[in-house]
Amino acid sequence: LREWNRRHPAEPLRVVRLNRRDVGLHDGLVDVAVTRHLITDPAIESTIVGTERRLAALPVGHRLADSSSTSLADLVTEMVGSDGATGTTSAGLWHDAGLPPPRLVPTGDVEEWLEAIAAEEIIGVTSEATAHHYPRPGVVFVPIRDAPLIDVRIAWSKTRRHPSTDRIARRVAAAYARTS
Repeated sequence: LREWNRRHPAEPLRVVRLNRRDVGLHDGLVDVAVTRHLITDPAIESTIVGTERRLAALPVGHRLADSSSTSLADLVTEMVGSDGATGTTSAGLWHDAGLPPPRLVPTGDVEEWLEAIAAEEIIGVTSEATAHHYPRPGVVFVPIRDAPLIDVRIAWSKTRRHPSTDRIARRVAAAYARTS
Protein backbone atom coordinates (compact mmCIF):
# COMPACT_ATOMS: atom_id res chain seq x y z
CA LEU A 1 0.00 0.00 0.00
CA ARG A 2 2.75 2.44 0.93
CA GLU A 3 4.67 1.55 -2.21
CA TRP A 4 1.59 2.07 -4.40
CA ASN A 5 0.81 5.44 -2.79
CA ARG A 6 4.44 6.54 -3.20
CA ARG A 7 4.46 5.62 -6.89
CA HIS A 8 0.92 6.84 -7.63
CA PRO A 9 0.31 9.94 -5.48
CA ALA A 10 -2.60 11.04 -7.70
CA GLU A 11 -4.37 7.67 -7.13
CA PRO A 12 -3.84 6.87 -3.43
CA LEU A 13 -5.17 3.64 -1.98
CA ARG A 14 -6.50 3.10 1.50
CA VAL A 15 -7.71 0.00 3.29
CA VAL A 16 -11.42 -0.26 4.09
CA ARG A 17 -12.69 -3.34 5.91
CA LEU A 18 -16.37 -4.13 5.53
CA ASN A 19 -17.89 -7.40 6.70
CA ARG A 20 -20.42 -7.57 3.88
CA ARG A 21 -20.83 -10.08 1.08
CA ASP A 22 -20.56 -7.29 -1.55
CA VAL A 23 -17.61 -5.75 0.37
CA GLY A 24 -18.99 -2.25 -0.27
CA LEU A 25 -18.88 -2.42 -4.06
CA HIS A 26 -22.65 -1.96 -4.55
CA ASP A 27 -22.89 1.43 -2.94
CA GLY A 28 -19.47 2.74 -3.92
CA LEU A 29 -17.87 2.55 -0.48
CA VAL A 30 -14.93 0.88 -2.23
CA ASP A 31 -13.76 0.93 -5.85
CA VAL A 32 -11.71 -2.28 -5.87
CA ALA A 33 -11.82 -5.11 -3.35
CA VAL A 34 -9.65 -8.06 -2.45
CA THR A 35 -11.90 -10.99 -1.59
CA ARG A 36 -11.47 -14.61 -0.74
CA HIS A 37 -15.04 -15.50 -1.60
CA LEU A 38 -16.82 -15.46 -4.93
CA ILE A 39 -19.36 -12.67 -5.24
CA THR A 40 -22.14 -14.07 -7.42
CA ASP A 41 -23.90 -10.75 -7.96
CA PRO A 42 -24.09 -10.07 -11.74
CA ALA A 43 -23.29 -6.37 -11.12
CA ILE A 44 -19.85 -7.28 -9.77
CA GLU A 45 -16.94 -8.73 -11.72
CA SER A 46 -13.80 -10.34 -10.38
CA THR A 47 -10.62 -12.05 -11.42
CA ILE A 48 -8.46 -14.54 -9.54
CA VAL A 49 -5.06 -13.05 -8.70
CA GLY A 50 -3.62 -15.72 -6.42
CA THR A 51 -4.25 -18.54 -3.98
CA GLU A 52 -3.62 -19.03 -0.28
CA ARG A 53 -3.38 -22.04 2.01
CA ARG A 54 -6.00 -22.70 4.64
CA LEU A 55 -4.90 -22.60 8.26
CA ALA A 56 -6.52 -23.72 11.47
CA ALA A 57 -6.73 -20.86 13.97
CA LEU A 58 -6.41 -22.45 17.40
CA PRO A 59 -6.20 -21.32 21.03
CA VAL A 60 -2.60 -21.68 22.27
CA GLY A 61 -3.60 -24.50 24.66
CA HIS A 62 -5.41 -26.55 22.01
CA ARG A 63 -4.34 -30.19 21.46
CA LEU A 64 -3.21 -29.35 17.88
CA ALA A 65 -1.57 -25.99 18.60
CA ASP A 66 1.98 -27.37 18.58
CA SER A 67 1.49 -29.46 15.43
CA SER A 68 3.40 -28.64 12.25
CA SER A 69 0.16 -29.27 10.31
CA THR A 70 -3.29 -30.72 10.78
CA SER A 71 -6.05 -32.23 8.63
CA LEU A 72 -9.74 -31.59 8.05
CA ALA A 73 -10.46 -34.93 9.79
CA ASP A 74 -8.69 -33.63 12.91
CA LEU A 75 -11.19 -30.76 13.06
CA VAL A 76 -14.44 -32.74 12.69
CA THR A 77 -15.07 -32.89 16.46
CA GLU A 78 -14.46 -29.16 16.99
CA MET A 79 -16.77 -26.15 17.15
CA VAL A 80 -15.66 -24.02 14.20
CA GLY A 81 -16.48 -20.31 13.92
CA SER A 82 -17.88 -19.38 10.54
CA ASP A 83 -18.54 -15.91 9.09
CA GLY A 84 -21.47 -16.17 6.70
CA ALA A 85 -20.82 -12.73 5.19
CA THR A 86 -17.24 -12.95 3.98
CA GLY A 87 -15.85 -16.23 5.31
CA THR A 88 -14.61 -19.19 3.32
CA THR A 89 -15.50 -21.89 5.84
CA SER A 90 -18.68 -23.90 5.35
CA ALA A 91 -19.87 -27.48 5.79
CA GLY A 92 -19.02 -28.00 2.11
CA LEU A 93 -15.32 -27.92 2.94
CA TRP A 94 -15.70 -31.19 4.86
CA HIS A 95 -18.43 -32.67 2.63
CA ASP A 96 -16.15 -32.25 -0.41
CA ALA A 97 -13.46 -34.22 1.46
CA GLY A 98 -15.95 -37.02 2.26
CA LEU A 99 -16.09 -36.07 5.94
CA PRO A 100 -18.90 -35.07 8.26
CA PRO A 101 -18.72 -31.36 8.99
CA PRO A 102 -17.91 -30.04 12.45
CA ARG A 103 -20.42 -27.96 14.35
CA LEU A 104 -20.32 -24.51 12.70
CA VAL A 105 -20.93 -21.53 14.97
CA PRO A 106 -21.87 -18.20 13.36
CA THR A 107 -19.49 -15.36 14.16
CA GLY A 108 -19.32 -11.69 13.25
CA ASP A 109 -16.24 -9.90 12.06
CA VAL A 110 -12.66 -11.10 12.34
CA GLU A 111 -12.08 -9.36 15.68
CA GLU A 112 -15.02 -11.18 17.30
CA TRP A 113 -13.88 -14.45 15.71
CA LEU A 114 -10.30 -14.10 17.01
CA GLU A 115 -11.46 -13.17 20.51
CA ALA A 116 -13.67 -16.28 20.63
CA ILE A 117 -10.72 -18.43 19.54
CA ALA A 118 -8.38 -16.89 22.12
CA ALA A 119 -11.08 -17.48 24.77
CA GLU A 120 -11.13 -21.19 23.76
CA GLU A 121 -14.80 -21.03 22.73
CA ILE A 122 -14.23 -22.08 19.10
CA ILE A 123 -11.50 -22.75 16.57
CA GLY A 124 -11.32 -21.29 13.07
CA VAL A 125 -10.37 -22.16 9.53
CA THR A 126 -9.01 -19.26 7.52
CA SER A 127 -6.65 -18.13 4.80
CA GLU A 128 -2.99 -17.60 5.49
CA ALA A 129 -3.52 -13.85 5.05
CA THR A 130 -5.38 -13.79 8.38
CA ALA A 131 -2.27 -15.00 10.21
CA HIS A 132 -0.27 -12.26 8.53
CA HIS A 133 -2.74 -9.40 9.03
CA TYR A 134 -4.19 -10.37 12.42
CA PRO A 135 -1.56 -11.87 14.71
CA ARG A 136 -3.22 -12.29 18.09
CA PRO A 137 -1.94 -13.25 21.52
CA GLY A 138 -3.57 -16.52 22.49
CA VAL A 139 -4.10 -17.69 18.89
CA VAL A 140 -1.81 -19.89 16.79
CA PHE A 141 -2.17 -20.74 13.12
CA VAL A 142 -1.46 -24.28 11.85
CA PRO A 143 -1.54 -25.27 8.14
CA ILE A 144 -4.29 -27.69 7.08
CA ARG A 145 -2.47 -30.07 4.75
CA ASP A 146 -5.48 -31.55 2.94
CA ALA A 147 -7.70 -28.48 2.55
CA PRO A 148 -8.11 -26.91 -0.89
CA LEU A 149 -6.44 -23.58 -1.55
CA ILE A 150 -8.50 -20.41 -1.33
CA ASP A 151 -8.79 -18.27 -4.47
CA VAL A 152 -7.92 -14.62 -3.90
CA ARG A 153 -9.84 -12.26 -6.16
CA ILE A 154 -9.84 -8.62 -7.13
CA ALA A 155 -13.45 -7.49 -7.53
CA TRP A 156 -15.08 -4.32 -8.87
CA SER A 157 -18.48 -2.94 -9.79
CA LYS A 158 -19.31 -3.20 -13.50
CA THR A 159 -20.91 0.25 -13.41
CA ARG A 160 -18.14 2.05 -11.47
CA ARG A 161 -14.89 0.51 -12.67
CA HIS A 162 -11.94 2.47 -11.31
CA PRO A 163 -9.31 3.38 -13.95
CA SER A 164 -6.56 1.65 -11.91
CA THR A 165 -8.41 -1.67 -11.50
CA ASP A 166 -6.33 -3.56 -14.08
CA ARG A 167 -3.07 -2.13 -12.76
CA ILE A 168 -3.99 -3.08 -9.19
CA ALA A 169 -4.97 -6.60 -10.27
CA ARG A 170 -1.65 -7.04 -12.11
CA ARG A 171 0.34 -5.84 -9.08
CA VAL A 172 -1.51 -8.11 -6.66
CA ALA A 173 -1.15 -11.08 -9.04
CA ALA A 174 2.59 -10.36 -9.36
CA ALA A 175 2.94 -10.27 -5.58
CA TYR A 176 1.24 -13.68 -5.28
CA ALA A 177 3.41 -15.07 -8.08
CA ARG A 178 6.56 -14.00 -6.20
CA THR A 179 5.45 -15.84 -3.05
CA SER A 180 4.45 -19.08 -4.80
